[in-house]
Amino acid sequence: MKKSMMIALSGLFVVVTIMLCTNTNKVYEKKKYFSSPNEIIDIINHKQLGALNKDGVFVTTSDFKECLSKRKRVTDSNFNYYKIDGEILPENNTKESKEFILDDYRRRVSMLEGYTVPEKLEVLTLTGIGYSTSDLYIQNKEVECSNPENIDINIVFIDEGEGWVIDYFWISTNGGEDVLYNQ
Repeated sequence: MKKSMMIALSGLFVVVTIMLCTNTNKVYEKKKYFSSPNEIIDIINHKQLGALNKDGVFVTTSDFKECLSKRKRVTDSNFNYYKIDGEILPENNTKESKEFILDDYRRRVSMLEGYTVPEKLEVLTLTGIGYSTSDLYIQNKEVECSNPENIDINIVFIDEGEGWVIDYFWISTNGGEDVLYNQ
């Protein structure tokens, strides 16, 4: 091949690679901004959090993605619950428990390169019933859950400057060990 043809093909390869790597369609762009963590809790309690896509794969809904930080939207949220009915119980939201959750959050995000812990943080534990995606089935065209679980969701909310979002959570089920860490 001629040298000019090799240069042209190399240039085309570089241009195509750049176009493929800068595709922003995979990242969900926020449309709603929350003025308090309580607004996010309302979404968690009253909206469907997950659905099956056309390929039958469970994905988080747009309503739930609105609640997640940019870091969580770029990575995978690993939130495997279709629906949650929860409440904030004072006995599960003591100063000591909040400090424990916050310490764990800070320890985990300190391992992330280039990530700084935001100044505005709120921590709480949501206690209730979770409907896991692994226990879902369809009956009469309605999604049902065969085995609802008692869950505690420890959540760290941050203010990204454009509103409050969830940046970290971990879930424990039926009073057992933590089954999902999510940083």
